[in-house]
Amino acid sequence: MISLQDRSDVQDLIAQYVYGMDTGDADYVVGLFAPEADCIDVTGKTWDARSGGVAGFTKQFLTTPYKRIGQHYFQVVKFEKVDGVTYRVRSFWSFYIWKNGEQELPILRMIGLYTHTVTHANGQWLISHMKIEPWRAGDEANSLLVTDPVHARL
Repeated sequence: MISLQDRSDVQDLIAQYVYGMDTGDADYVVGLFAPEADCIDVTGKTWDARSGGVAGFTKQFLTTPYKRIGQHYFQVVKFEKVDGVTYRVRSFWSFYIWKNGEQELPILRMIGLYTHTVTHANGQWLISHMKIEPWRAGDEANSLLVTDPVHARL
């Protein structure tokens, strides 16, 4: 079982990742990952050493049109012990955008599941693997969430 201190430290690590992505700080985000880390993005693309790794992932996603007008919300829901120094952490996430600053309430853009594999090494927790899975409910449901102002405010 993970100690309360380690649980808190790991949740803080994931919160730092989300904050770094939402504020566009690529160097900060990369620093939260182990040097050999890889990740799978929302499109299913694997970012490993051959494809630019975590640095390539952050560069790709921090230059999207929604990055400067969006914000994540996440909630850690499960810790799974892999071995003595490694845990798999699952978190629900959602991503909201403000379109051109025209509306006062954000619009829900996407929801899904993060899976972070975190490892304790040299006195700190680092992300060694990350997978981002968007939840898909069909084109009609996705367009309803993005374009219908009544449902977007729920």
